[in-house]
Amino acid sequence: MGVLVSGIPAHHPDKTAIDAAVRSLLAQLADSWSVRIEPAQTRAWWTVTIERPQDGYCSGFFIEPDQQTVDGVVSAIRAALEDAK
Repeated sequence: MGVLVSGIPAHHPDKTAIDAAVRSLLAQLADSWSVRIEPAQTRAWWTVTIERPQDGYCSGFFIEPDQQTVDGVVSAIRAALEDAK
C-alpha cells in the first residue's frame, strides 16, 4: 500500500491519469511507499520525493516538462523505486 500526495495542478491535462497510474504502481509494491509530486514555484519542472517509512529511505528528483505525462512520470518513479532496492 502506498500514499500519493499530488500537487499536480488541476488544469494539467494528464493530472487524473497520472495520479491513477502512480496509485496503481504503488498498489503493486510489497513495501509501503509515500510519493509526493509538487510543481516548482519558479520553474516548469516538478519535484518528486519518494519515501519508505519502514527504514527512513528518502530520495528526490525532478521531472522536466517534456516528461510530465503518464508514461514519463510513472517511468521516472519506477526507476527511482528500483534504485532504492
